[in-house]
Amino acid sequence: MHQGRTLGDRIASALQTTPHSWAVFQSGDRSTRFDLAGLNVSGTRLAGGLQALGLRRGDVLAVQVPNRIECAVAYVAAIKLGLVIMPIVHIYGAAE
Repeated sequence: MHQGRTLGDRIASALQTTPHSWAVFQSGDRSTRFDLAGLNVSGTRLAGGLQALGLRRGDVLAVQVPNRIECAVAYVAAIKLGLVIMPIVHIYGAAE
């Protein structure tokens, strides 16, 4: 149960209590380990880039990335800016 807490709230809480906890992303033959502090730094950098491109709170960010760290970074950046995340299944092509 979410108890009124957003994903952003949960991430902020985890960063305070366990910033060096590892997340493992497995996609095919690719495996990546990343700690929460590093994920936060990368998400903050991407948020700055998205903001420089003109994205603002309430704008929609489409994300079409497989189960990789880049997807988590995009989500963190979107949360930081208050963007609406529109996930797109990564195997979709032009016909879909």
